[in-house]
Amino acid sequence: MLERRRSSDNLSALIRRPAWIATALAVLLLAAVQLRVWLHGRALWNDELAIAINLKERGPVDLGRGLKYSQVAPIGWLQVENFLQSLSDSELVLRLPALIAGIALLVGTAAVARRAIGDWAAAAAVLLVGSSPMVVYFSSELKQYAVESAVALGLLLLGADYLHRREQREPLTWRGRAVYAVVLVAALSLSYTALLVLVGVLAVVALRCWWKLVWRDAVGLWLAAVPALVMAAGLVVLRKMQHMISGQETFFTGGMPLEGSGLPGIWKWLPQMWAAFAAKPIGAANAWVLLALVVGGVVALVLRGRVLWALLLASPLVMALAGAAVRGMPMVDRVALYLTAPALLLVVAALDGLVRLVLAAARGLRPGAVRAAVATVVALAVGAGGGWAVGLLPSREAAYEAVRSPIERTQVRALISDVATRVRPGDVVLAYYWLEMPVDWYGPRYGVSVDSYLKLGPSGDPQRCRPVTVDAVLAGGGRVWYLHGNQLTSDVGDYRARVVRELAEHGSITASDPLGWTLFDMSAPPQAASLPEPPASPRWDCLSATPRPAPSAR
Repeated sequence: MLERRRSSDNLSALIRRPAWIATALAVLLLAAVQLRVWLHGRALWNDELAIAINLKERGPVDLGRGLKYSQVAPIGWLQVENFLQSLSDSELVLRLPALIAGIALLVGTAAVARRAIGDWAAAAAVLLVGSSPMVVYFSSELKQYAVESAVALGLLLLGADYLHRREQREPLTWRGRAVYAVVLVAALSLSYTALLVLVGVLAVVALRCWWKLVWRDAVGLWLAAVPALVMAAGLVVLRKMQHMISGQETFFTGGMPLEGSGLPGIWKWLPQMWAAFAAKPIGAANAWVLLALVVGGVVALVLRGRVLWALLLASPLVMALAGAAVRGMPMVDRVALYLTAPALLLVVAALDGLVRLVLAAARGLRPGAVRAAVATVVALAVGAGGGWAVGLLPSREAAYEAVRSPIERTQVRALISDVATRVRPGDVVLAYYWLEMPVDWYGPRYGVSVDSYLKLGPSGDPQRCRPVTVDAVLAGGGRVWYLHGNQLTSDVGDYRARVVRELAEHGSITASDPLGWTLFDMSAPPQAASLPEPPASPRWDCLSATPRPAPSAR
């Protein structure tokens, strides 16, 4: 009997060793992928620029009073970024927390998968989560979403650690409670979505205590969570007092039910939400196969006796659904990135369960070599078939292309640096009003200063229609630059052509560039008559100029 046990232990060690090596290699590979995208140093774009300017213009206290440009970000994350910005304006430095969080997400995924599912599942989960296109992208962007994803897994591990200690009857000291309290406060200061995850973890703890009839066991974690929950309540109230962007249900399509739709509207919204969630952030082509695998993962863990892990992994999805149903937080796109790892871990658990069924069925085959061969082939077919069915593999190909050649979301940095080499003393530089943030950030770096911003408006609105301001800007004649760029906007598609034609009423076009600039000579005859006339529109028929405001100083 002793020899048999030793043989079993040796076999288990042999199985685990290659699994651990495979997991470590997967983590290193995907960490290198994130590092490669981070080092590419693509230009900051709209939301990133808004955050960067807020960090540059405001101190630590002012950041807690709301942000310019309708930006929203966790106060703890802002303080970390503010400290880094005080050290350096380097965009790589500002994006460093996202990179660290992205790598931490890989390590956390491996830790959760190994404990919840199995050793080989850890390698599969890391590959699946780490190759997600949105995980790769947001691990090198100046936004909080990668940090929120890492914090979510950290809270799940914290809850699992607490439950394990209670199962082992290990006493929770006051020092332990203090550590939990500090960690939870830090987590909720770094992540808005941490509140949903924490409430889910506390619900699992409460369910376990109810089942075991040991309510005293839960007191330690609940007491430790009180400071974090109080702080979270204060942050929610503060957020409600600040400016909210209207129409989030249309901006994050399917993320929340329509306001006032009631229970029938929520029921109708659920399929739309899941389809949108499967597409972004998960990247699955078949939403319903994804749902079957997520539910199958919960069932597989329950059947294996890992009920607490099934509940822990499902709890963020359930809480996110509840939060979206009451229109608190959209459950789609980048704001739901923190759900990527829990959802894909359940997918891995489902596929792992299918493989285990195949291996169990193969045990009846004889001889041993045939049994092993059949089991291996079928297991691989099940895993590959599951990945193909849910449509995850094509999205990984897209992620590979994005890593091989990172896509610049904006050419505005190249635009400003190019114009900087061409502008002469005395030139007038005008810009599309959406370029205010890029000019504020990149203009001083390249020595480009904009005199005024141009904006089209309705002629019947005296507040938005002031053509005399354009006449004043162009009164001096000479060379005039119009920078329009390729910013993502909601304006009409021919906006640039309309502005160019308006400016050509005062002079001639001498040059233009695909980067997004047009050069006029205002001493030459007007050229507007030779340009195509856009369709008449009362909304876009009046051009106004607004002087560039002086940049704020910290």
